[in-house]
Amino acid sequence: MNNCKLVFAMFFSALIVFFAFGATDASAAENEDYEKALELIEKTNIEIDEKIDAGVEKADALQAGYLSELESKKEEEQRKLAELEAEKAEKAGKFTDEKKVAHENAKFDKKIQREQEKFNALYITLEEKYNQELDEVIEAVFNETLQMSTETIELVKKMGVEAECSWKLVRFADRMVWIDPIRIVGH
Repeated sequence: MNNCKLVFAMFFSALIVFFAFGATDASAAENEDYEKALELIEKTNIEIDEKIDAGVEKADALQAGYLSELESKKEEEQRKLAELEAEKAEKAGKFTDEKKVAHENAKFDKKIQREQEKFNALYITLEEKYNQELDEVIEAVFNETLQMSTETIELVKKMGVEAECSWKLVRFADRMVWIDPIRIVGH
């Protein structure tokens, strides 16, 4: 009986030692993986923020250029239309015949309308160009950051950390877009 108690005590002690030290090694490895996963997520989020900042800066520069060019074209249009109105008034002042005045006014009204149509077409072209370039900037940032998030989420999953995209609203010039940094949801 004493031998049985001795064997049982030794077995029980060995189990305690095994679980105490063995669990520590497993726990330490698990903590190390968790720490590496956190570092990887933090690194990726920093890189995502840098891409977002660069994209926002580029979008703001595009918008500033567009608005500056638009303002310049509007000033040019106003100057041109004012010149035509002044020329119209000058020509109308030279005639005393109402029919002749009406005829000259009609000619100038057509010129003014053509000028306005040219400027309207130019405004549309400028706006389309701006929107296309802005769309390209936003799409590039969105796709790059989504890929970065997806890859990191898959890597940390292998380390035993569950993470997901945590969408945040970002302003790109005159638009608001959801972009996807990473957040931890489980371990």
